Amino acid sequence: MKGKVTIGFLMMTLVATSAWAGSFESSAPKTWSFGPPAESEEAPQAASGPKAVAYSASFILNLGASSSGACPDGYADQCESGSCTCLEFTGTGKGTTFGTASSVDMELTVDDLDQPGDPDGVCFPAFGEVFFAGTKETEVVDIVGALCENFATTTVSTFAGGFEFAERSSPNYDAVGAIAAGRFTSSTKFVLKLVGKACRGSTLCGD
Repeated sequence: MKGKVTIGFLMMTLVATSAWAGSFESSAPKTWSFGPPAESEEAPQAASGPKAVAYSASFILNLGASSSGACPDGYADQCESGSCTCLEFTGTGKGTTFGTASSVDMELTVDDLDQPGDPDGVCFPAFGEVFFAGTKETEVVDIVGALCENFATTTVSTFAGGFEFAERSSPNYDAVGAIAAGRFTSSTKFVLKLVGKACRGSTLCGD
């Protein structure tokens, strides 16, 4: 009898041990995971948008031709009074967005009969277009202002006004500025400076 009890007790012990081990094995995790899920490991990419940057450009130009009437291209092709002079320039330039330009063309229409003030005034409305291919991009720039004779004997006349791109440039720049300042340093040499803001991006910059 004692032998049968011992065998029975051992069998009961083995069954209980197997059941306990199976319960522990089924509840134990198969793998361990540390940190956030894989899909959240990469930070979300910031949406790209337009960016305003400083714009400045300077040009050294030479007067090549002068003719009656409005200039033939773009913004320079206008003459309110019907009596205008077209000035055509060629030269070089450099700027923050386009790099350097070895071949710059500019047309400037001067409205000879639409001057403000008295009939013998020395300031005349002027409308121009500057177009060039730089080392970084191609730009077409409209300028508007007044061409005034200067009383200083060393300068023939000066130009003061503003500018704006006629169209977005090749890598999606746009620009506008309240400074378009130029002057003749001789009877044929004209220097022009543009200062403003450019917008880099496929959409317009905000205020």
